[in-house]
Amino acid sequence: MYMPYSVQGPKLLLVDDGFKAMSLPSQHLTVIFNTFVLMTLFNEINSRKIHDQRNVFSGIISNWIFIVIWLGTFALQIAIIQFGSYAFHTQPLELDHWLWCLFFGVGELVWGQVSSVRLLLEGLYFYSLDFRSDLYD
Repeated sequence: MYMPYSVQGPKLLLVDDGFKAMSLPSQHLTVIFNTFVLMTLFNEINSRKIHDQRNVFSGIISNWIFIVIWLGTFALQIAIIQFGSYAFHTQPLELDHWLWCLFFGVGELVWGQVSSVRLLLEGLYFYSLDFRSDLYD
């Protein structure tokens, strides 16, 4: 995600790349940073379930510690991006940039489901090969 976004991001987002004036925060690099953090946050939701458990939202409401930490991290990220200009070397983002970052972040949930289905199918395939070899032994 980083390489295409860092090279083509300024053209896609219609912002300055920020490489010419390294002393000033740029929206382009802020979008990359924000997207990375949001992808990590949504991957935390994916990481709640393992071993062929596919519903990553089951029981999420009963885990109040997870909810508090997740929402706190998200709120802190908003504050860092919108108000942390010089301290964190970020530039406040506009709504459309936030929506792109959220789009890629939520994409982690989709990617988690796709990869779990792929692993499930691979497991079924290899299990069927083992079963066939047992038939011919």
